Amino acid sequence: DLLSCTGDLKGALSAYEEAEKLYQAEHYNLGLANVLHSGGDLLSHTGDPEGALAALEEAEKLYQAEHVNLGLANVLQSRGDLLSRTGNLEGAFAAYEEAEKLYQAEHNNLGWAKVLRSRGDLLSLTGNPEGALSAYEKAEKLYQAEHNNLGLANVLRSRGYLLSLTGNPEGALSAYEKAEKLYLEEQNNLGLANVLFFRGYLLSLTGNPEGALSAYEEAEKLFQVLHNNFGLANVLRSRGDLLNRRGDHKGALSAYEEAEKLYQAEHNNLGLANVLRSRGDLLTIKDDFEGALSAYEEAEKLFQAEHYNLGIANVLHSRGDLLTIKDDFEGALSAYEEAEKLFQAVQDNLGLANVLRSGGYLLSLAGDYEGALAAWEEAEKLYQAEHNNLGWANVLRSRGDLLQEKKDWNGACDCYMKALELYRKEQDSMSICYTISELQFCEKQIGKDSDADNHIMELEKLLPNQPELVQEYCKQKMIGDNRN
Repeated sequence: DLLSCTGDLKGALSAYEEAEKLYQAEHYNLGLANVLHSGGDLLSHTGDPEGALAALEEAEKLYQAEHVNLGLANVLQSRGDLLSRTGNLEGAFAAYEEAEKLYQAEHNNLGWAKVLRSRGDLLSLTGNPEGALSAYEKAEKLYQAEHNNLGLANVLRSRGYLLSLTGNPEGALSAYEKAEKLYLEEQNNLGLANVLFFRGYLLSLTGNPEGALSAYEEAEKLFQVLHNNFGLANVLRSRGDLLNRRGDHKGALSAYEEAEKLYQAEHNNLGLANVLRSRGDLLTIKDDFEGALSAYEEAEKLFQAEHYNLGIANVLHSRGDLLTIKDDFEGALSAYEEAEKLFQAVQDNLGLANVLRSGGYLLSLAGDYEGALAAWEEAEKLYQAEHNNLGWANVLRSRGDLLQEKKDWNGACDCYMKALELYRKEQDSMSICYTISELQFCEKQIGKDSDADNHIMELEKLLPNQPELVQEYCKQKMIGDNRN
């Protein structure tokens, strides 16, 4: 267990194997079950889900034979976590339900609270925010009753992440701040590093890139002190994504390369696949299409080896976007359709909405305006159901762009106004700048002036902090229609 925590995974596996042999020689099933459970947990995080599942199933049988319900509940929870990560959501829910019953029967509130948090995380992932919040609230009460600050901090962190996804950034930041204080009180640097990472990610999405970079830097330092390469790689990947969005492609590529090396050293194929996808997205922006396709292919293979359908769907979406840019409409449409099926299979409404939005854009380029509008309507409904204001605003802006192209100035203005309101709620300064410039251009065409002075003042305030390309686009748009 110690070697596992300090990153010596080979040493940890070797120790577990020795322990297994000794327990088997002594016919001590309880000890054997414990070590199989620990070994299964380690394998589940080192890219061997099949080996992990086999170890956990053996442990389950032994706990059942020994009538040790608490051990059985613990291993069921681990199996649920593993099945959740590998896309078997029904299996995960079933494992969590069994674990909950056993914890309740054993009057083990801490175990019950832990599985409630895991179930909440899964409900959050599958588009049931109300169910997730309910599970988190029950878990919070149990941790408070047990005076377990560390468990409480973990739930607050999960709740913060859910609130950040459902359009409540203020509630999310509040939950993260409470969690930070508890981690500091408990001197738990790992929890603190994780919550700083999540806070940084939220700030990166709500128009505070400097605050995000600051939080990432703090998290990086803590992960380095803890020799936690996996956490460090996650932060580097997210920092790369932020730098990429800000136009610092060199800095982003450097962060991705560092993250790749760490994921490889940790034998973490899922993390490696995710960062390869991010690198592919960056190379697409830089018009290095061959490099991007190569990165996507590598990522796809890794996701397939892990049987991780959500990851495969995301890569197919990215590949579809690239093929759209290359005017390979048939290839793009095929990639989007495959991605749609996978998002539906894993019940990821947000991913499905994103790919419908991209598919709508492709159809608009191909001149199928009705098909484009139908795809965007579906996407809008999904974003609304997920309480995802940014996605909803992005679709409205795309619809506005299409109506602008068709010279339906009033329809375009209506879409841009609705999108602007949502972007302001989410404090997305770059999208606010783009949308104001498009809105002002359309209003000029029909001699309309809804709130021009305030719009221009807002643009003057936000634009200087945007990347140079964004500034240039918006300025050109305000004085004329220069799409380039």
